[in-house]
Amino acid sequence: MTSPYPPSTSISPSDMAAGAKKPTDLPQAQIDAIIRTKRKAREPKACYPCHARKVKCDRNLPCDGCVKRDHADLCSYERPSKKRAQAFESPAGASTSSAAEPTEYYSYDDIPSRVKPENTHPGPDHLGVGGRVSIARDEWDNVRSRLKEMETTISSLRMGLERAEESPAVGPDSGSVQSAEGASRSKGNSPEREGIHAANTFGKGTVHLGSRSVMAYILNNKSGSDQLQALLEGGILPKLGLDNESATYPFVDLWSSDMSSFDISAVCSALPADGQCRQFFYYYRDISGAIYPVIEDITKFENDLELLLAKRLEAGGVYREDGDQAQTPFGTSIAYLGLLYAVLASGCQSSDLGSKERELTSQVYVCCSYQCLRMTNFLSQPTIEAIQTLLVIGNVLSYNMNPGISYVLLGMTLRMGLALGLHVESSRFSVEERYRRRHTWWSMAWQDSHFSLSYDRPSTTAVSQPNIAYREGSQPGDFSYFETLCKVISLALEVVRIRMLSPNAHITFSSFQEYQERIRQIMIEAKPYLRDPQYCSSSTEHLERVVLKLHSSYFCSELCRPSLKPSAGRADANTVAMRKDCVSNLVTTVDAYIELHNISYHAARSWIALQRAISSAFLLAVVEEAKSDSHVLTALRRLEGIIAQRASSERAYDNGDVATSNITSSDQGMASYDPVTGATNPRGLSHPLSMLPLLRDLAPNLKLNGPNL
Repeated sequence: MTSPYPPSTSISPSDMAAGAKKPTDLPQAQIDAIIRTKRKAREPKACYPCHARKVKCDRNLPCDGCVKRDHADLCSYERPSKKRAQAFESPAGASTSSAAEPTEYYSYDDIPSRVKPENTHPGPDHLGVGGRVSIARDEWDNVRSRLKEMETTISSLRMGLERAEESPAVGPDSGSVQSAEGASRSKGNSPEREGIHAANTFGKGTVHLGSRSVMAYILNNKSGSDQLQALLEGGILPKLGLDNESATYPFVDLWSSDMSSFDISAVCSALPADGQCRQFFYYYRDISGAIYPVIEDITKFENDLELLLAKRLEAGGVYREDGDQAQTPFGTSIAYLGLLYAVLASGCQSSDLGSKERELTSQVYVCCSYQCLRMTNFLSQPTIEAIQTLLVIGNVLSYNMNPGISYVLLGMTLRMGLALGLHVESSRFSVEERYRRRHTWWSMAWQDSHFSLSYDRPSTTAVSQPNIAYREGSQPGDFSYFETLCKVISLALEVVRIRMLSPNAHITFSSFQEYQERIRQIMIEAKPYLRDPQYCSSSTEHLERVVLKLHSSYFCSELCRPSLKPSAGRADANTVAMRKDCVSNLVTTVDAYIELHNISYHAARSWIALQRAISSAFLLAVVEEAKSDSHVLTALRRLEGIIAQRASSERAYDNGDVATSNITSSDQGMASYDPVTGATNPRGLSHPLSMLPLLRDLAPNLKLNGPNL
């Protein structure tokens, strides 16, 4: 077999005449020296300061580490020795020996050692290839030991300097809240670098929002920074749906303080009457479950519900334990019962009940659902049904304005999904089971991607993902709502993954145009009713169309949001174009929410939709171009009117004044839809009413002079 390696290097006639030695006769030390000098240079994996500090480098220029340590001018990917030679070498004092040395670039991990040649003229036995000099092994070991001591000394000095740099220093305000008092801030901290550390409203510690979050962008904007800083210290995050509105533990055991005991009969007794069960399920199926479809086969779930109600009727409405001690309440599993309670809690939130009754009822059902999860030992024995239950519960908690709890709960849910291997494809499962696994994973990715974009936090689902959850037989031009939504989520996770790998990277105008084109292509491949309202045959289809429009436009605005920074180049044509596109997509997001409200008051309670609409309104409030745009002002006035109307209607309903609460929007473009009666929905408003004062606070920036301000 022919060797893959090249033949041995040739020996010059002068070398043969002088020593007449073969290459194999060279001493080992000299061979090692030759190998080291012939080593190929590699691209640096880090800038030199980060390499010297032995810290992670994001490979930007300047990198984030050098910027944070206030020596961005030192950030370089070239050899420092070369730069110093150019900076300090004088024309007259340059030695011939140093001038003759060839210039080379090396990776910092692979800088070759150099040995000063001896003054004596080397004989044939000491002269190597290319005129290089070999030294004795003991002498080389001595040099290495001294270098090792120097490296240890430098490392200890570096650690001391880093501790001194990272210690808190009293300096001027930079806008990052670090404590509940919000008075002391570290020198150099800014929302653009470190995001926001807002005080936790209901406890110690802080809530972090990254530098790409909406709040950080507004805080960096001089026209709204002082106002927002005061709002942050006054607890704005719960009102924006970015933190918990209450500190109540959501999973209280309603029956016993003994966590080791489970009373299945008590849990079954909490099921509402048949009519109420069906009603809450219909609200979930046609509103909450349509917007966020966690259950992959809602028809099968409904059939199982009818079976449960029939079995309960046969048992006289009371649970009786089977003779074999198998816990199958009314012919169903405890896992299904837990998912049913989560569905009832979600459906209750979309019902006509008043806000207080909705909140309390949904909280009871959440506790029942979590009790069923405990009975199935879901942590040590995770299942897809348990993950679906937790996803619906998390959505309910967000609806109840506790997204902080929902975010933490989602982290546990994601770990359960990873434990089941939902992120990988496997041929061991049937076609139906593979679809179910993909559907559940993308349902997790939907919440995870939203939290990652809203809070500017890392994502778990962005690291690895299975195929899109396509139904068997799906074709381009006929993709369903969930399939289309999954493709938009995939783009969002792609952006999140890039930001995780390069925190300081910003999208270019060409990349933004590419993402916009991909969004357009996704919509072209969707069902016709998702693109054009003329093809919608039901209010549920209208909901899916508008929700998809809202999320895709918000994602596009997220991509080009860096162009809204005050530091962005206003003279650059690409930046101007991106700013224009960003404002346009923000307005489209607000318009889509207004249209969603016109279709159904109940669906407008969607926490994700409302939070994105309010975030878009906040950004529009501080963008100079938006303040003179009549379309922007009209959209914001309509949004403010919706929130004011909801506040008035909700208070009237909770006080029992049904006649007063029967208020319809003055701009009712499409009839609201009640999934039970098919009638127009006159009421049904939720906690986000507390956002009305926030819009009033921003009104001076918007110059809105409506009657409600």
